[in-house]
Amino acid sequence: MKNQPIYVLREAEVAPSNIVMTTGSDEMLKITKDGFYVRGVKVQQDEREAEAVYSAFLQWMSYMALTRNY
Repeated sequence: MKNQPIYVLREAEVAPSNIVMTTGSDEMLKITKDGFYVRGVKVQQDEREAEAVYSAFLQWMSYMALTRNY
């Protein structure tokens, strides 16, 4: 099995100032100048914003750890 890159920057789809984390082809977490998005939905900026972003990041990290090919 050929090694697949873990991090890919696609400038045609993602602005260079944005960070997008995917699981397979599904967007899990996106960080842009205007806010955070979890599974394509913008996170409301309130007292729970950090918890929602942390939870999505933790889920992404867990998925990546469980599906790594190295």
